[in-house]
Amino acid sequence: AFQETSIFPRASGYLGKQYVDIGQHVKAGQLLAEIEAPEVDADLNQAKATVDQAKANYAKAQNDFDLAERTRVRFAGLTKTGGVTVQELDEKTAASDQAKAAMNAAKASELVAAAAVQRLQATQSFEKIYAPFDGVIMSRNYDVGALLSPTNTGDGKELFRVVQSDTLRIFVNVAQQYINSVTTGQQAFVSVPNYPGREFEGMVARSTGALDPQARTLRYEIDVPNKDNALKAGMY
Repeated sequence: AFQETSIFPRASGYLGKQYVDIGQHVKAGQLLAEIEAPEVDADLNQAKATVDQAKANYAKAQNDFDLAERTRVRFAGLTKTGGVTVQELDEKTAASDQAKAAMNAAKASELVAAAAVQRLQATQSFEKIYAPFDGVIMSRNYDVGALLSPTNTGDGKELFRVVQSDTLRIFVNVAQQYINSVTTGQQAFVSVPNYPGREFEGMVARSTGALDPQARTLRYEIDVPNKDNALKAGMY
């Protein structure tokens, strides 16, 4: 296949909905399945509430700082006329500095809470599984209700396997004495036992650029259009 990939879940939960089956053609970005992860949804709601609380705390801290700063400025003016002592001004200045520090801390807490929401939103987005490219579903290993885990990534444990076979890669190992006769971009014709007498036209697309030191062959790749899906990935 021109492209082939295994799709594993990134979120833990139960397979809630499945929209495709084996042999079905899919488009890039198409929704394939949905995972139910109520714990993530609950954590996200809690994180959003924490953000609202942090914003309220920051607003209060801003008001406290504004009041403390106005008081400091007022006392600074009165100090010049002898209305208040330098000690009193120093106390109001310290109170203003403390209020500013508290405001900065409240703002930092708000940013931390917002980051937690973004992280959980990213985790929640993993509940939806999308096709990475146009292709065909080659395998489907779970049914609705199955428990899924992102740590279960062994062979045959993928949620789906998608192959793009409208173009196929044909691998040919060419002996050293013939490599000067093969150039990138030239036509190539492929035949398979399934279709006696029929040749499939392709093009030499690329090579490894170095010979295999054991076999003394150079591997070329031939791209063959396969719009009618007559050829199957894995054929010889």
